[in-house]
Amino acid sequence: MTQTDRERSFIAQLTAETGTLGFFSELHDVVPLDPNPAFSWVGVQVSRLGHMLGYLAEPRSVTPLRLYFRYTEHGYKLFVRSARCYRSTLGFKDGFIGAFSTQENEHRELFSIQWLGGTPELPVQPDSRLTCHLIARSTGKPLSVRTRRLQLNVGGRRHPAQYETFTGISADGAIPLSLHLQILQTHAPYLDNPDEV
Repeated sequence: MTQTDRERSFIAQLTAETGTLGFFSELHDVVPLDPNPAFSWVGVQVSRLGHMLGYLAEPRSVTPLRLYFRYTEHGYKLFVRSARCYRSTLGFKDGFIGAFSTQENEHRELFSIQWLGGTPELPVQPDSRLTCHLIARSTGKPLSVRTRRLQLNVGGRRHPAQYETFTGISADGAIPLSLHLQILQTHAPYLDNPDEV
């Protein structure tokens, strides 16, 4: 019998095998600025990158990332179910992964799962703990860590710009980031369609 998209969908906690995975706003005391400001009729708008996924090599006490893995025939859409960035979807911006509004089609991304240590028995059972690589369908490469220098906003316009190196999550062919998935719920529906079959 063929499984429905809902039957193949699940909610899971996602953590890095080593180190700490989370949003920049959780991992850093000072959140960097977006290097690509937006222009509008009111002037230049510079936003913070607190919604981008980051990585620290050392353990840090942050709430594990909770994601809804929504199955589609082309790959999984990943929706954030953590309190921070709730209802956003994971996608790309400037080569890095972050949480974006579900209305922003330009940043959407689909993912496939490459299981490590053998393919789990399907359907995956609640409370299963599995190790995997997430593969970005647009690049065909697994999520990995990559550093870049970003500007900090400390003190306003009168102070010289300060830069620091941040480690973000990318999918550009660097060393794959091994991830732990703890399955919390299987047969998970969309939030706005709880009666879906």
